[in-house]
Amino acid sequence: MSDLTAQTPVATDPEPTVELDPGRGVSPRTAPGKEADMGDTTAATDAPAPASPVEEIEVECPGCGLAIVGLAPRPTAAWFCPRCDYPLFWVNRAPPPEPDAQQKRARRRLPGTAGATVVGAENCWHCGEMNDPGGHTCLRCAATLPKPIPPVAEIPVVRVVRRERTVVRTVAWPYVTAAALAGASAALAAANWIYGV
Repeated sequence: MSDLTAQTPVATDPEPTVELDPGRGVSPRTAPGKEADMGDTTAATDAPAPASPVEEIEVECPGCGLAIVGLAPRPTAAWFCPRCDYPLFWVNRAPPPEPDAQQKRARRRLPGTAGATVVGAENCWHCGEMNDPGGHTCLRCAATLPKPIPPVAEIPVVRVVRRERTVVRTVAWPYVTAAALAGASAALAAANWIYGV
C-alpha cells in the first residue's frame, strides 16, 4: 500500500488528442506543419453553414383561446400557456400515420407493447372466446360477430269493420186494434153479466 501511495500522478496531455467539430462529427487531428497547407481546403469544407432564420409563429391555445407568438414550439417551459398551463407544443403536432395490417399484427405479437393505438378484444356472444376486433366469425364456435339482431315480429294490423245500422220500424196498429177489440168484448161481457141482458 505504501508503494501505491508514494507514486506520483501521471502527467496528462494539456491538449486533446482529437478535435471535435460540432458540425461534422469527430475528425482526426492534423499535424502542426500541415495545418498551414490545408488551411484553404479546411476553410472551404469545414465552414459552418449559415443559420437559417427562425420565423415567429402564432399559436392559439385550445384550452382558453389565448394567442401566443414565439419561435418554433418545443417542449420547454416557455411553450406552456400562461393562463391555463396547456402544452402548446402539442397543438400543431401531426397525427401518427395509420399502421397497416402487418404492423398491427406485429404490434399485437409483441408482449407488453400496445403501440400507439389501443388493441382490444371482442367477446363472442355464444361461447365467450376472445376474438380480434372487427372479425366476422368466432375462432372457436364460428358464430357470427357481432350478434345478429333478431328480426322484429310484424305487428298484425287489426281492421275495424263498421257495420251500418239497420232501422227496423215496428208496426203498432195491429196491437192497438187487438187491444181495443179485447177491451170492447170485455166491456160487453161485463154489461151482459151485470144487467142480464
